[in-house]
Amino acid sequence: MKGTKVFLTGCFAAMALFGCGREVTDVSQRGGSGTETVGIAGSVVDTNNNPVAGAIVKLRRADYIDTTQDGLKKTSLYYGGTETNDSGKFFFGNVDTGKYKIEIIDGNYNAALLACTVSNANSLKVFAHQTLRPTGSITGKIPPSFEGAQGVTAYVYGLDAYATTSPTGDFVLSDIPEGTYTIRFVSNSPVYFPFDTSGIAIVSGTKHDVGQFDLPRKSLTIFPADSIALSRILDSNGLHSVTWQQVATVGPWPFRITELRLDYKKINTLPSEIGRLYGLQVLSAEGNTLSSLPQEIGNLRHLKTLSIKNNRISSLPAELNKLDSLVNLDVSNNVLSALPDGMENCGSLEVLDVGFNQIASIPEEIFYCRSLKAIIIRNNSIDSLPQSIGLLQDLNYLDAQYNTLWTLPWQIQRLHQDNRFVNFDYNALCQNLPQDLTDWLNSASTDTTWQQTQQCGK
Repeated sequence: MKGTKVFLTGCFAAMALFGCGREVTDVSQRGGSGTETVGIAGSVVDTNNNPVAGAIVKLRRADYIDTTQDGLKKTSLYYGGTETNDSGKFFFGNVDTGKYKIEIIDGNYNAALLACTVSNANSLKVFAHQTLRPTGSITGKIPPSFEGAQGVTAYVYGLDAYATTSPTGDFVLSDIPEGTYTIRFVSNSPVYFPFDTSGIAIVSGTKHDVGQFDLPRKSLTIFPADSIALSRILDSNGLHSVTWQQVATVGPWPFRITELRLDYKKINTLPSEIGRLYGLQVLSAEGNTLSSLPQEIGNLRHLKTLSIKNNRISSLPAELNKLDSLVNLDVSNNVLSALPDGMENCGSLEVLDVGFNQIASIPEEIFYCRSLKAIIIRNNSIDSLPQSIGLLQDLNYLDAQYNTLWTLPWQIQRLHQDNRFVNFDYNALCQNLPQDLTDWLNSASTDTTWQQTQQCGK
């Protein structure tokens, strides 16, 4: 739409001549200045035939809801809104050709819904004396036995109206103008198709119950190689009764496992088959008894998040450096004594959490990961930081509490101080640090007590 013009008086002279929904194409018949009478015009009255001022008028494409394979999303098919003037009149100018719905509602929940087809963009569509009547409602139910009954949303085509099912599977769509509607039901579970039901007639002031029904289920299966690999992972840990739906998320195409969450499942081993899940993007195995990771972990080239905190892992495989898509790595609360070489190859790494381990030093190469934004190394045995830390221009979070740091490289001052959290509390930083480092710490750190609590040799 090129623009919206409201309350242009010329068009209403035409309204008196041409009835509800009449399309006028002869410019000489329009009245006004000509350019003011291209669009959609109308007037609104109450049940006593009195003009209704201040009613909200919304113009939308008839197919306002855009359906996709994944469910539903709203698009730019909403043209705009206005209010009726003191004479109960409204106007939308410069409307493209197409099918539209016009929703009109006043402050007392009286409403009207108009269907409109604009076949000529250089014409006037007129709706005269539309009566606002009490709104109705639509109710229904997704049976509680239906998997995911609480996560179904009902949307009304052409309206902003929507409702999500309650814990018992019930839903209520309120303030619906009189008319006939199509409703789309969308589950938040990826295994169900969206479902449309049409011909739902609402009479003013009444309730229409659509009853209860199930959504059609997709014939979703796992890629065969992924199914075999996941079965091996579960079986090797005695999880014979766990289904793939309980631990895995599968992409819609080509049905590869994209997320695997094995948190607190008493997992004690990840077999080499984990490396066959080539589509995996998230792997989480927190709170188990893992002591190591297989070298095949390096095959997961699409992995973005790896969280294995709260385990018993003593070392990480060198193949970890092949994970060039890795963004978040959390290996906190293990028994690591060192990090593997080659971590600089993890060029996408943004968050590194190795807190609460037994690490004595941080490899200089790891700070070549220029994308690092957060580093947590607290509660280790680290006595120094490499000079390359000064390369991390995007670093805004550094937690190095509870280590044995006795000095800092001067290059650390290259880090920007704006919006930065830096904490070196409970270390062995000497009070006779160079003045420039002292000044930097006092300006960069959110904990300004570091000088009082960090005594040499402490």
